[in-house]
Amino acid sequence: MPDRKILVRCVAHTLQLCLKTPVENCKMLNNSVERFASVVAKLKKSTQGTEYVEKELGMALKARCATRWNSNFIMADRAIKLDWTAAGLDPKHRLSREHQNILEDFVEMKRPFQESFETLQQNGVPAICQVLPLIYNLRIFLQGILDGDQFLTLHGYAEELLKQLNVRFSSLENDDFFLAAAFLDPAIKFSFTHGAENPEAVKSRTQAIVLEMMRRVELTRPPPESRSEESKVKRSKLFSFIDKEPRSSVSSQRDTISAVSVETEFQLYLDSRWDEINPLEFYAKEDNQDMFKRLTVIAKQVLCATATTAGIERILSISGQILRDRRLSTSALNFEMLLFCNVNSDLLYRTSRSTYPIP
Repeated sequence: MPDRKILVRCVAHTLQLCLKTPVENCKMLNNSVERFASVVAKLKKSTQGTEYVEKELGMALKARCATRWNSNFIMADRAIKLDWTAAGLDPKHRLSREHQNILEDFVEMKRPFQESFETLQQNGVPAICQVLPLIYNLRIFLQGILDGDQFLTLHGYAEELLKQLNVRFSSLENDDFFLAAAFLDPAIKFSFTHGAENPEAVKSRTQAIVLEMMRRVELTRPPPESRSEESKVKRSKLFSFIDKEPRSSVSSQRDTISAVSVETEFQLYLDSRWDEINPLEFYAKEDNQDMFKRLTVIAKQVLCATATTAGIERILSISGQILRDRRLSTSALNFEMLLFCNVNSDLLYRTSRSTYPIP
C-alpha cells in the first residue's frame, strides 16, 4: 500500500443510510411501521400505558427518532410483544393481526443490523477490522432470506436492503485498507472472504496486499533515548505497546533487527489459532511482537484508523445535554464528573439499588 493519506468514512452512518430507503419503498411495511409509530406515541402519553411498560420491560418505550440509528427496530423490538389490553390501549388504536405479523418479521430481519451497530460501537475494539466481516455477514443473511421461504411477505424489503448494501459498500471490497484491516484481526484472517462475491479473488488480493505491506517494513532497532520521569507520566497510554515493537525507518544509524522471512512470518500468522481476541491485545503480547514483527508494525498503521464516529458523537451529544445555559459557569472538574455520571448512569443506578451490609 503506497504511503498516502486515507479518508475513512463512518461505516455506521453509511449502514444507517442503507436502512432508510427500503422501508419507504416497501409500501406495505411502511404502512405498518407508520401505524405502529402512532400506537407507541399514544402509549407514551398514557399514564397507565407508561406504568405497565416500565413494569413489564423495566424500561420506557422508545418512540421513533430520525437521529437514532435503527430507530424503527428499537421502537418495534421493545413494544411488539406487549399486551395492548393490559397497557390500556383503546381497541380502535390497536394493530391488526396482519400488521402485527409484518412487524414481528421486520424485527427479526433487522436484528442482525442492530447487532452490527453495536459491534461497531464497542469500546476498546478497533472497528476498522470489523467492517468487511459485518457487511459480508449481512449480505449472506439477506441472500439466505431471498433463497428460502422465511419472511415471504418481506422479500421485497430484503431485496431493497441487499441492493443498498451492494451499492454503498461495494467499493470497500476493492479497498486495500479495509482488506488488510480485516486480515489483521487474528480471529478473522481470511475467513471474512467467504461472504464475498468472488471469495478466491478477494483472498488472493488480500494476501498480495499484506505481503507487499510486510516487504515495505524495514525492521530497525531504535537508539536508546533518555526520557525524564515527567515526560513518561504525560505520555498517552493509547497504543503504549508500540514502544516495545520494532519501528519502521530508513535511518542508517539504527541496527537492523534479525527476523524470519516475510513469507515465513505470514504463514506463522495463518497457522496460529486465536478465537475471540481483541486485536489490540493480540499485538500487545510480547511473544506475538517477537514472532510477528512486521505485522505488528502494520497493525499500528492500520488498526488506529477510526471506522466510525459513533463514540465521539455520543459523547458530544451528552456533553451538549449537560452543558446547558445554567451550567455554563461550571468548573472543568464538575463537568467531568457530570459527564462520567451521565455516561455510566446504568451502572450507578444498579449500584444504588444494591444492598450493602452496614459496618
